Amino acid sequence: MINTVSVDVKTLIPFPDKDVPTDDLIQNKELISHFSALLTDIYDLNVISTELAFDRLNALEQVEDPNIKGIVFAGLGGIHTFVGNYINAFAAFRRAIDLVTNREGIAVVYSELSSLLRKLGYRNEAITILREALRNTRTAALSWRLNTQLGLCYKFSDSRKSIKILKKSLDYFYSTNNPVRVARILRHMANTHVVLGEHTTAVEYYDMALDLADKYGMETFKYELQNDLGWLYYIEKKYHKAEQTYLELLDMDLPPYQCSLVLQNLGCLKFDRNNFQEAIKYHSQSLQLTTRYEMRDMAFEDYYKLAICYDRLGELILADKYFSTGYVELQQEIELELRIMGYRKKLLYTYIEFLNRNKSLREIDLDSEIFNFAMNKSMKDIRKIFHTNLFQLHLNRTRTAPELCQRLEIEPRTYFLHQKKLGLHRGPGIPEHIENNPYFLRYLDSIADLDWRGANQKFETDLFAFLLKHHQHNKKSISDSLKISYQQVLLKTKSIA
Repeated sequence: MINTVSVDVKTLIPFPDKDVPTDDLIQNKELISHFSALLTDIYDLNVISTELAFDRLNALEQVEDPNIKGIVFAGLGGIHTFVGNYINAFAAFRRAIDLVTNREGIAVVYSELSSLLRKLGYRNEAITILREALRNTRTAALSWRLNTQLGLCYKFSDSRKSIKILKKSLDYFYSTNNPVRVARILRHMANTHVVLGEHTTAVEYYDMALDLADKYGMETFKYELQNDLGWLYYIEKKYHKAEQTYLELLDMDLPPYQCSLVLQNLGCLKFDRNNFQEAIKYHSQSLQLTTRYEMRDMAFEDYYKLAICYDRLGELILADKYFSTGYVELQQEIELELRIMGYRKKLLYTYIEFLNRNKSLREIDLDSEIFNFAMNKSMKDIRKIFHTNLFQLHLNRTRTAPELCQRLEIEPRTYFLHQKKLGLHRGPGIPEHIENNPYFLRYLDSIADLDWRGANQKFETDLFAFLLKHHQHNKKSISDSLKISYQQVLLKTKSIA
């Protein structure tokens, strides 16, 4: 059937006119954990009768059927929406809209797109396309999925209506014996009862969803529910219970998104009780994940919270670092006229106020403050200083050598070789090459949760980025300064913009 859907979604909202290469849409590592679920989801909707012609994301361009290809792009758009990468989400949805030519396929696209519209504050527009899709689809499972999305649109504006709509979807998926959909709708209903302040009812729904998660082996979903319960304890001011829930979750094998969410919630607990040092610890760990996996929604929360924590502690240079880094990221979206919501908006307005209070701060170069110890030193000496300080930090945070080796993921032999070479030890006395520069020590703290290899890679990337700037991109000058070959400098700077 040819596309005769009346709504032109591109006229409903400002659709950013930015093309993103397919490779960039599929390279996010966090996508891999969602992609198998995406394929299952497409089959479950019964909107395509043929087998998908690929089993890996990197084969997407070889798919010939435009409807299959468009539906998968819509799924990718939904995943990018989930992690808050709105530029990529819009690019994926643009591809999907241009490819899909039948009513059922368009309904799938609109179902995924409605989540992006809701997150950006286009609630009425999301309702419009969902109602349009509901009028046109003839597939029962898809209709009730659309109905579920419609219910979520009213979660905050009319919570009672939201629950009423969700209950109808729940009854349908109960009748078709679909425990995955049932469990997810139970969670939506629980969260909506939390919005209404009806916590007892919310817990009842959480418990029903947990029972299904246990029965059908839905481990990742179970972690999501436990995280929700932790947040409910926080709302109820049961801080110790909330913290224990989150700490127990950190011991699980969490996917990156869930791990970051738990770390952020722990950071929030500490932040709200003015324990800014602990909040910094958790948000720094989260930021490593949110930036590595391009989870932009959560990254902006980390930038904002870290900036505020350092501001409250009076460490204005570090506060400025996180404000300015977040602002640079935000500029990409502002230039495309994307709507600024949530922590993006908080970061923007708070940064302006921060700069008005600290007008002289822009004269300070934080990278110079961190890496000034490296000036006029060979690469060999710089590494010695870095390794000494990194090991000493972990010696202060661990009780035994095996514990230190486990944390850094190194063999005991590797540690003992460095111990002898660098003169490392526990207890009183300061080893040679220990730095007292507070900015460098803060930097070390920010990478303390990386393993040995990861910490070294991160340090050398940041160091060479600083040296490129300092030497005005003169790589021969860097080579001479560090006493290493020009080819080594080329290799180290190859991936640095």
